Amino acid sequence: MTSSFDDLIRSTLSEIAEEATPVNLTHRAVGTARRRRTVTLALSGVAVAAILVGTPIAVSAAQSGGGHGRPAGPKPSPSGVQQTGPTAEPTPSPGGGKVEPTPSPSTAGPTPSGSTKPPVPSPSPSD
Repeated sequence: MTSSFDDLIRSTLSEIAEEATPVNLTHRAVGTARRRRTVTLALSGVAVAAILVGTPIAVSAAQSGGGHGRPAGPKPSPSGVQQTGPTAEPTPSPGGGKVEPTPSPSTAGPTPSGSTKPPVPSPSPSD
């Protein structure tokens, strides 16, 4: 039984091979490789040109200052008084006209529940 099946497969494959026309794919493969190489080299050239043109422009922009990319320095407060903490607010003292920072009302004293911990702020509606 196996030999008849093998003979059937051989004869079918022989018929298919006789009907097929031989094709040379070498020209197509070489053309595709050449096109791929050309595209790769063109893109590499564009990248190198962009770096050669963009680097001096970026360096000159960074050296000129232009206001971009530099961190802002410390700004003096409007009244000229340095605040000591995030919750300190300057208030004038009654005596010498000297301004002294005092804690804001939100952190002064115990909370309504009797605890000495400052209250936790609730999220604002814009969050």
